[in-house]
Amino acid sequence: QLCLAAGLSDCGGKPFEPRELCEVLARHLPPALASAEAPASPSETGSDADAPVSWELGLHRCLGRHELHQRILERFFATRGDDADRLQAALREGDAPAAERIAHTMVSTAGTIGADSLSAAARALQQALQAADAGRVAPLAAAFAQEHARVMAALQQRVVGPGPARA
Repeated sequence: QLCLAAGLSDCGGKPFEPRELCEVLARHLPPALASAEAPASPSETGSDADAPVSWELGLHRCLGRHELHQRILERFFATRGDDADRLQAALREGDAPAAERIAHTMVSTAGTIGADSLSAAARALQQALQAADAGRVAPLAAAFAQEHARVMAALQQRVVGPGPARA
């Protein structure tokens, strides 16, 4: 809303849905270039609603590109593994802006890989931190840490494979 008010002609949020991105682009491209269609949204049939990561949704958000999806999963696993600990440390140190940045980053990165529950937990925590709602921060940080652990365990299986935990 702030971007549109400042004069931006259009925008889309992250994590982006391919169909929505194509619709935004189509509004601003010449008709000959705007005719490409985005892949259909993945069906919810057969998906496990309790799973920490929807591999199908993550692949969809990577436009069906398996190699890109795998690279993004590997990068998330390699770079986001300590976010729950870093967030707790920032909260202990009273560094709400650092905690908010971690939560903000997790909203989109978790959404991109299909970890929508983690993305939602991060968004709720980010909003509580922005509102300086001290009574909600601790329980939301705990929920964030729990969901983060579930996602990392799922990625451990998917990226590294079964076996001992990665050092």
